[in-house]
Amino acid sequence: MNTAVKNKEYNVYIDESGDEGIRRGIKFFILTAIVVDKANEDKIKNAIYDIKSNLEISKTTQLHWNKITGAPNKKYVIDTINNEDFTIIHTIIDTSSIKYLKSKQIYFSFFNYLLERISLKTRDGIIDRIYISSRSGLSTQKLKDNFKNSFNNIDTTKIKDMVVKQNSYFALLQLADVCCSSFQQALRYPSKLSYYCVSKLKDKLFKNPKGIIKGFGIKLIPNNGDFKEVDNLKVYE
Repeated sequence: MNTAVKNKEYNVYIDESGDEGIRRGIKFFILTAIVVDKANEDKIKNAIYDIKSNLEISKTTQLHWNKITGAPNKKYVIDTINNEDFTIIHTIIDTSSIKYLKSKQIYFSFFNYLLERISLKTRDGIIDRIYISSRSGLSTQKLKDNFKNSFNNIDTTKIKDMVVKQNSYFALLQLADVCCSSFQQALRYPSKLSYYCVSKLKDKLFKNPKGIIKGFGIKLIPNNGDFKEVDNLKVYE
């Protein structure tokens, strides 16, 4: 009898918030990954569709955090997704502290730091596909070339595919937007509401075996950056 245990299969959904302007515009550029066990994916999709239905958003319209109005609606979205099984990984770049890169290099320079943490999270299985939110200048081939040439600790043999797609077509890319943009909002506009959203999702953040979030569920770049806004959220405690 074959008693071999099949490796877990994951899908990953990546979105970003902020801009890549160095020392101008929004201070933090955030890349966020949502790591999902494929066995749980349909349940999470249905939760997103239920959110849309209850907010009177059509199934084919994108759920976008910055377009959700009113504190009760935002809390409802956070409370609902908090009941689902997925993992959040944030890479937060303090663009005001970047000295040796051009603005257009930010995304590609630090994308692999996010992949490195995704690899750690999914080391007990394989990644069937990584879905990345589309943006200007981004292509599937550029990203594949970027991570294949990386010096980061990424097991490329366990990533089967990687594609750039529009958020509007994928419910879980919209989930990534909610997690990424709500964190950015908490950094830019601290309030009881933004703190509620961040603290509610804290247990979703990736932790190492010792339960440490910093460097795992939240990676701060560069090491000498000014991250007092993140520290004030007390997400590491």
